[in-house]
Amino acid sequence: MADGIVTAILEDLQDHLLLVGAMSQPAAIYCSLWIGDPLGAGAEVTGTAYARENSTFGAATTLGEVVTSANSVAIDFGTAGAGGWGTVTHFALFSAITGGTMLASVELDIPKVIAVGDPVKFNIGECKLTATRS
Repeated sequence: MADGIVTAILEDLQDHLLLVGAMSQPAAIYCSLWIGDPLGAGAEVTGTAYARENSTFGAATTLGEVVTSANSVAIDFGTAGAGGWGTVTHFALFSAITGGTMLASVELDIPKVIAVGDPVKFNIGECKLTATRS
């Protein structure tokens, strides 16, 4: 599955641009961790002390054909509680701390086993969403 903005959001954006429907911004963006592909058979982490984290991103930049947005503030999930959180392979961005609309899904470059007591943090610029322009 390709990384990036999910189809439902792309459809909303296209409708917005073509004056078919209005698209509104979410009140906040929350980063979530996943074991497996969120757009496939993956499951969001549910371990002790886990919660989605409010996230802030900077403006998109373009280099060649690649448009990139990255977190402009560190995203700190704290430390994994009892049982750990498993092997995290993806992060996804949502419009709410629970439920909400998935906005984007990105596969990690390297899956990360999160054991009890492991800190989990994306430093500034490490949580990247990319798209190729045409």
